Amino acid sequence: MNLKAYRQYVHTLASLHRQYGVADAETRATVPTLATLKAAPDKERLELLAASMRARLTRISPKLAEQLLAEPWLRHLTFGDIAFSVPIINEQGVEWYGSAPPENFDFTIERSIGLLDEARVVYDFGGHHGVWAAYYARVVGDGGFVYSFEPSVINVEVSALLFLLNGISNVVNIGAAVGTMTDHDGAEGSSTGMLVDFVEQMRVIDVRSLAWRYGDFMKMDIEGFEYDLLTRFPWLFDLATHIHLELHIPHLERRGLDYRDVTALLPFEQFEIHNSEGGVLELVTRDTPLSGYCSLMMRRL
Repeated sequence: MNLKAYRQYVHTLASLHRQYGVADAETRATVPTLATLKAAPDKERLELLAASMRARLTRISPKLAEQLLAEPWLRHLTFGDIAFSVPIINEQGVEWYGSAPPENFDFTIERSIGLLDEARVVYDFGGHHGVWAAYYARVVGDGGFVYSFEPSVINVEVSALLFLLNGISNVVNIGAAVGTMTDHDGAEGSSTGMLVDFVEQMRVIDVRSLAWRYGDFMKMDIEGFEYDLLTRFPWLFDLATHIHLELHIPHLERRGLDYRDVTALLPFEQFEIHNSEGGVLELVTRDTPLSGYCSLMMRRL
């Protein structure tokens, strides 16, 4: 934990809760001081930060606040030369990161096949709890930036906490989805199987406004809305050199869509594409049958 990461943490929280009508001063007042956090033992520090998170979420939705564990804990992860700790703070964290085997973290595959070589700018569409963004932040180093987009307020809270605890300040943590519109009313809840907890509205940034910098790498994990983006904005494949596209076939099927409508849009003439399953890569062509949740690793030719 350091001053730069602390300032970024407070900035992220103020920006996030401003969307829900909470004044910056009110948000800042919930955050323990850096001196207090530095003086506290690890367990007490996590408990202090979890309590402040609970207070902020209660203002928005008591149901969200109730999702937090009574006793949060940290899982320490090491991937070769990269290490960081993941706060396990709700049941979704327990399920996805509490005991997940190394092969579940497919950013190691991205790196091993060169998709992250010399990366300095990374787009992370679908940040969830920030685990992938934390890895990317270590890869790009202090001279690089990770732009992470996540619409769930509780997920952004958790990811911001992860970055603070690990002294990470080079992630631009954005509390919004990337889509084809500006807001999404009446979003479906957790019964869809998606990893998003909606509160009244899902904040969406129109992807056409994202021409900030050319990316070295882009991860797109947007829970079945790939079809919407790629049919309207095929130029997304030009946003970054290499791409990791998560294809959520069950979510597409729930929406009455055929995954082949998505794969038909993939520019195979520009990329060599492999599906990664359990760390095993299989070459994908236009005619390759796919099922389930696919991790398409797209290396530009």
